[in-house]
This record gives sequence, C-alpha cells and structure tokens, in this order.
Amino acid sequence: MFLDDAELQALRAECQSTGAPLRSPWRDLDPTDAPNRPFTVRMKMPSDGSTTIEDAVQGTVTIRNKVLDDMVILRGDGSPTYSWRLLLTTMIWALPMSSRR
Repeated sequence: MFLDDAELQALRAECQSTGAPLRSPWRDLDPTDAPNRPFTVRMKMPSDGSTTIEDAVQGTVTIRNKVLDDMVILRGDGSPTYSWRLLLTTMIWALPMSSRR
C-alpha cells in the first residue's frame, strides 16, 4: 500500500463511515508499476464468496470475504506485525498453538 499518513487516515475514515473493509486503491497494481514511495505489505483477501475454517474452539466458522480487510503483514518500516511474527515463529518451531499460552 503506497498511501502516506494523510491518505491512509482519509481512507480509514471513509471505511468507518460506510462500514466497508479497508482495501487500498493500490491493491490491484502490477508490481512493476509501483511508485517509488514507502509502502506496507498486505495480504490481499478475496472480495467475493466466503471462507470457511475449522476452529478448535468455535468449530466450523464461515466468514463472508467482503467483510475482510487486507491484513497488514509488514509495516512501512519493514518490520512484521506481531500476529505475522507469531505465525512464522510457530511454523518455524512447529509448536502447537496451545503451548503458546
């Protein structure tokens, strides 16, 4: 996402007022056309349909994709978000999630 702070705040305000998930206007940009600006890396979520997961606590959970935002995985300074670091650490060490408590 190539938004500066003012653009991001305006987009967040618009999304809050409409109830829409935050999706960057840059999300469909070809990487070769990327501007030379600071950026964050987001996981591009599907817009249509639904996603179903098997949760150990809640059982089968189905989420409409249109309500999901594009999750940040790397911040503008290049550091990973906590949830992304936790996932990667768990995968690397092959630890079950219950041992993280």
